[in-house]
Amino acid sequence: MPNYLIGEVSEYINNIHEVAKDNPMASKEQYETLRNSIQSIGQQEPIKIWRNKVVDGRNRLKALNDLNIKEVKYIKLPHKASKDELQAIADGSEARRHQTPTQLAIKAFRVYQRTGITLVQAAKNGGISESSIKLVSRVNKIRPDILDKLL
Repeated sequence: MPNYLIGEVSEYINNIHEVAKDNPMASKEQYETLRNSIQSIGQQEPIKIWRNKVVDGRNRLKALNDLNIKEVKYIKLPHKASKDELQAIADGSEARRHQTPTQLAIKAFRVYQRTGITLVQAAKNGGISESSIKLVSRVNKIRPDILDKLL
């Protein structure tokens, strides 16, 4: 018996949790590989949902949608999960893909902004220098729109 639930792709495609948005989407090549795999053998790994929002699995969900597959396998995360636990789930999945230092700095900056942790802690958690996060902060003040384009 499977340890996942089945839902509708349309229910989740635009319901992405903020912790998932801290991580960049797959590169074009990574996405095409994933899409081709799902087309060939189906969705192998369920997405992770918390309070009806996608915490992990945006690329899988996008591939299912692009392939016009209506159902998605998913796992419900505990309702009482903390933001730190959700962030760890999103980051753990993201570790499978390489991120540039710029992407890591943007991600650490966003966690710093959202959670209120210290800059030092955000840098340590993100594996990036404090000066990199400060640089992202300066860019954000001038052109906040540019950060999404760098991810």
